[in-house]
Amino acid sequence: MSHVRRYRIGRDLVTIELCADRALLEGAHRLRPGEIVALVDVPSLQGVEEREATVESWAVARLGNNGTVYRGVCRWVESHG
Repeated sequence: MSHVRRYRIGRDLVTIELCADRALLEGAHRLRPGEIVALVDVPSLQGVEEREATVESWAVARLGNNGTVYRGVCRWVESHG
């Protein structure tokens, strides 16, 4: 079984948009489409939680003096209610 990489929202990745089925995220980390990741401190109505998501798309959003910033969509693995 492969290791699931963990990313903390607010530190490692920034949320651009959160939906019931997916999240649009941005950050300096390069994620691989098809990879399952654990996202820690995901905002929800119950506070913050950890959720697993599949990286659906991930690409360079911009280049700058502080390095490359990536942006993409992660789809939640589990249902959320």
